[in-house]
Parts: sequence; structure tokens; C-alpha cells
Amino acid sequence: MTVSIEPAIEAPSVKRPSRAVRLTIVIYLAALVGAQASEAFFSTELSVACYSALLIALLNHFAFAPASAELRAALAGVALVPLLRIAALGLPQQFVPSVYWEALPAALVLATVFALRRIVEPGGIGLPVRASSQRGWGAKPQVALLLLSPPFALASAFALSGLDLANAQPGRPATTAAVLVVAAFSGMTLEVVFRGVIQPALVALCGWQGVALTSLLYAGLFIGSASWFVVLLAATTGVVWGSFSALTHKVSGVAASHALFAMTWAALF
Repeated sequence: MTVSIEPAIEAPSVKRPSRAVRLTIVIYLAALVGAQASEAFFSTELSVACYSALLIALLNHFAFAPASAELRAALAGVALVPLLRIAALGLPQQFVPSVYWEALPAALVLATVFALRRIVEPGGIGLPVRASSQRGWGAKPQVALLLLSPPFALASAFALSGLDLANAQPGRPATTAAVLVVAAFSGMTLEVVFRGVIQPALVALCGWQGVALTSLLYAGLFIGSASWFVVLLAATTGVVWGSFSALTHKVSGVAASHALFAMTWAALF
């Protein structure tokens, strides 16, 4: 079961969902960013309560309220965000080595993505694919993006320390292979969730604005870092990865790029 983002972008004859439908999903997105902000400015407990309420609302809206196929796909995709945050806060336990804590919510959400592909009706949710009748970008731009990821991660890390925005300074710590593997897995999972599921659904609703909305939602995950630089970096990388995914109709390239970016960052900090 797949979702193709081409009709939402390139076919003007397709009837666009109404403004009320688009407004509904934008309100959910704003509420999710607010839930993340509540963790940074108030308490983790309040954030979990907000995310739980939003997850219930999204699932009930998906299951019971009359909705178009585009809105149902967006509701199912966006529901992955509160699930990811609740899992990130609740799954880590003392009996599990801390190096694997990031992998636990990533694995749960990744499994949920593939489960949703079986639950939602055809055309409802899935990874973007390129139609055989269209010519996507060649491999060169994706390779270039892949090669630029580690240098950009290095530059970002040293910019963060140069602006004195973090106590940790980039260096050459004794990073284990497990840390690098978990960082790569988490980065790839985020791309599957945001650029593989959420973005195609939002593009189907809002056109190219869906790329920006997905990037803002992705950046909202990093509000808890209490660093405007990290949030801005997340928004910037989100736009870059989102644009590449939308133009190439593939997730593999941006997933590999995010994995390299995360591994470089983990190796430095």
C-alpha cells in the first residue's frame, strides 16, 4: 500500500481538499509543537499528558469521524509523532543499557509504520514511490547529498560550540560501535516517519506547503534541547531532506544522509 505524492504536486486537475480539512491538520500540527514546548518550558508530565490526549484524538478522528482519504492518511501519519515522543519518554528503563534507549522508540514506531500499511486502505499511507512513467532525479544529486552530510554535521557541531550554546564540546570521544549504529538507526527511522509517511500525506493535503509543515513539525521535536540553534538546524535539514525526498520520490537517499549526519554528530559528542 503506497502513497504517491505526484498527484498532490503535479496534477492540477486533482481536486484539492477543502480549506477546513487543511485547517484541521494544521491545528493538530500546532498542538503537537505546543506539546513539545510544554516539556521544555513546564514539565515532562504535562508533555506526556498532552501527547496522550493528542494521540487519542488523532486515532479517534481517524477511526470514527467522516474524513477524506487524504485526511485519514494525514491523521494516521501525524499520530506517529505523539507515539514516538511517549515511547521516547516511557520505554527507556534501567535494565536496558542507556546506549540503546534511542533505538527502543525508533523500533516501535518503525514497526507501527509497517503495521499501518496493512491497516489503512490502499492509497492511504506508505512510503513515497516514483511512478514508472516519470523520470526522477538521477543518482548524482543523492550521492552528493550523502557526501555532504558528514561535513555539514561537523560544521554544525563546531558552530554550536563556537556560539557557546552547549557545554559539550565536539572532540574525539571513545564512541562505541553501538552508539554509531543506534544513531544511524534513529536517523533513518526519523526519515521513514517524517519524509516517508507524514510528508507525502501533508503534500497530498496542502501541496508543496506540506514539505514546510513537515519540517516545522520535525524541528518541534528539538524544542526540548533549549537551543534555538539546534531547532533552526533541525528545520533547515528538514527542508533539505524533505525537498530531496519530494523531488526524487524516494526516501532511501535522505535516510542514508540522515544516518551519516547522526553518526558524525554522535562521534563528536
